Amino acid sequence: KTTESAYFSFIGNRETRKNYLLGKGDIYSDIIRKNPLFMGEPMFQSELSDKAESIADKYSMGKLLVYGDNRYLSDDLMKLLAYIVHSSEGKTDAYYRLEKEQLHDIVYILLIDFIPKLISDCIHYSSLKKQLSTD
Repeated sequence: KTTESAYFSFIGNRETRKNYLLGKGDIYSDIIRKNPLFMGEPMFQSELSDKAESIADKYSMGKLLVYGDNRYLSDDLMKLLAYIVHSSEGKTDAYYRLEKEQLHDIVYILLIDFIPKLISDCIHYSSLKKQLSTD
């Protein structure tokens, strides 16, 4: 809905078109501010058409405009849950299960990601060292 509104505002809403040109903050915005009738000039019409077309192209690719902002509750949800449980109930069974889950995730990352790469790097380094010593 937001993308469609923005597109149709650039096509048919004179105030939106004027605000866009004024918001650019260049010499042309001063011209429009002094005489809004210049918006009818081909140079400005072309720029406004290009902007509307850009919105339509992005819309066709699935890139939608959404008003508002993104906010994240926490960068680590499990840690936040453990904190909430600990704050409200103390170190209960639920808290220890959440803590154990966090530890499990860390160990899993170490075993699956970090350690194999470390071993691979060590083997690679070792073979390079042997090649350099034989040369």
